[in-house]
Amino acid sequence: MPVRNATRVWGVVMAGVIVGWGAGYLIWAPESPDEYGSYFDVCDPALTLLVGLPLAVTSGFLLSREGRVHLVGYAMLALTTISLAYLAQFSFFGGFCLDPEDVCVTTWPSRLAALGTAVLCVGAGWFVHRIASRSRGADTRTG
Repeated sequence: MPVRNATRVWGVVMAGVIVGWGAGYLIWAPESPDEYGSYFDVCDPALTLLVGLPLAVTSGFLLSREGRVHLVGYAMLALTTISLAYLAQFSFFGGFCLDPEDVCVTTWPSRLAALGTAVLCVGAGWFVHRIASRSRGADTRTG
């Protein structure tokens, strides 16, 4: 896959992750940030890294190959996009609040850490794709 096409494909993945994160804000953001207690959730970035990094790296590697394996790479990339977008949107969910003293709102640093981790996973997949394409001897400078 030529560089421009590969960069465009990974750009679409990145846009999907950012749209998912934005959807999380619209779906899960509280009416008032001071209404309930907030906390920094380290589980969301950790889960994003645990799930997203292997998916993105595997997608990048498979997309650098030819034939049917390349098609499997596209399917894997779609799964990566859906998984990372879902995990990014879920970073806004802190739980269901019933009482004013409940702590159920994630902080902005927590939300940004989850988005940053998802972006890091996409970047790692793109980087693996570039390295694997070059090591295979594909002409990635044209296109």
